[in-house]
Amino acid sequence: MNDVVKCLLVDDREENLVALTALLAADDVLVLGARSGPEALELLLVHEFALALIDVRMPEMNGLELAELMRGAGFDELSTRLLAGSIVSLHTGTAA
Repeated sequence: MNDVVKCLLVDDREENLVALTALLAADDVLVLGARSGPEALELLLVHEFALALIDVRMPEMNGLELAELMRGAGFDELSTRLLAGSIVSLHTGTAA
């Protein structure tokens, strides 16, 4: 059996978490989502992630602040990607 790869998604919009989870879904991928920076930090204390996709524009703690805290806490090996754009709905053509 293959090892499961864990991916962390951080976005304050539930619809974005749902869409990204659907895109990344696979038998050997476990996707965990957080709706805020503090929630993501809690997950980082419990899980070892291979990849983090972080929304830049979030209230309370933005994605840049979260990435800096992650780097300062020793999560340098984690592949971190910051998402600056919006997900556009394929059904309506509007930004989510």
